[in-house]
Amino acid sequence: MIALKNGVDSNPAKMKALNTAAIELLNRLQNENSKVREIIINADNLSNAYIELALLNPPAKYRTSKSTIPIPIDKKSKLGRVFNLAIPILTTDQPVSTTYDHPSIVTIHKFQQEYYLVGGINAPKVIQCIGSDGNIYTQLVKGGSDDLRQDATLSNVFIIMNLLLKKNFETRTRNLKIETYKIIPLGQRAGVLEWVDHTIPFGEYLADAHNRYHKTDLSSLDARKKMMTEHEKDDSSPNSKDPAMWFHSRMLYTRSTGVISILGWVVGLGDRHPQNTLIDQNTGAIIQIDLGIAFDQGKLLSTPELVPFRLTRDVVDAMGSMGIEGGFRRCCEETLKVARKEANIIYTILDVFRYDPLYNWKGVQSRVRDGKNIEAERALVGVRKKLSDSLSIECQINELLICAMDKSNLSKMYPGW
Repeated sequence: MIALKNGVDSNPAKMKALNTAAIELLNRLQNENSKVREIIINADNLSNAYIELALLNPPAKYRTSKSTIPIPIDKKSKLGRVFNLAIPILTTDQPVSTTYDHPSIVTIHKFQQEYYLVGGINAPKVIQCIGSDGNIYTQLVKGGSDDLRQDATLSNVFIIMNLLLKKNFETRTRNLKIETYKIIPLGQRAGVLEWVDHTIPFGEYLADAHNRYHKTDLSSLDARKKMMTEHEKDDSSPNSKDPAMWFHSRMLYTRSTGVISILGWVVGLGDRHPQNTLIDQNTGAIIQIDLGIAFDQGKLLSTPELVPFRLTRDVVDAMGSMGIEGGFRRCCEETLKVARKEANIIYTILDVFRYDPLYNWKGVQSRVRDGKNIEAERALVGVRKKLSDSLSIECQINELLICAMDKSNLSKMYPGW
């Protein structure tokens, strides 16, 4: 209900009517069935508890940097009062039963009464939910300037693409897929995400690797300072010792990088700095997080993003001696081939933005014509153009790789990227 109350649309009257109809439906369900009423009330209370924590301003002494010090949750807070809630854990996959019998669903027992900060201007918080099965489920609660509805929709695109990649013979035999995680928006400014275990930001992994294997090189901090100085002057994990395991990890890294590079380009995913890219230390797979800059919004930043995806030397070096000419290029081509073939499915998922524009598009009301949000239309036109067959698959991929590795483009990027 929180998400319904906080919805936006380019047509306020239409959105108000939709909200009213949805709330009336919920009210009717509550009145007709006591079990359903209990579920709706519990879900509403849980949403409010998450939102309260998401928007909570932590004590100043904890906000200086990423901290492993636990911060106690006020027992009087809404989350502090959650106990034995007959609601499934939001960040887990739940089985669907046609008989309405769900004995295997794990529900919420309680939350640990403390949270941790992981850095970031909006102070996202890591909490632990204890399930009815006794297991601990780690979650990330975010609030502030990010509209997680965009992250959730793009995540749905990736989930559907995994099904399509599995359906296609060439991509299925290569086991091409995108690593995904649960994203649950609870309104315009709050949401809950599944915490991805066994991962580390790509930037931290690289910094550690450089310190271990290139001790005489500049540190990552010194290199960044040097790049920043030049930029201002210019106005224009543990390694596997088993060879087979190492080869498998490198192959999975290369393939997952190829898939997310192409699909990220299709949806205009930007802000791919090393902290927004995770690497699974067990498998080598790449996982992209923080999907807040998409639909080529990165081109509109004060320092525009000039490359279609991240393909810097540190990314390519991990692919082995063949670099992009090994499995990477072929994975890119096969991924784009499937995306073009199944383009209508992608359009259908993204079409939601035409009718429920993102919060950061709300300020463009002057650019609404005939009930259509121009920003949403622009975003979808961009996706359609990329999935057109104006260029052959091979030619399109070759152009993207050249652009992504062009030193003149990379030299103009924001140094922190």
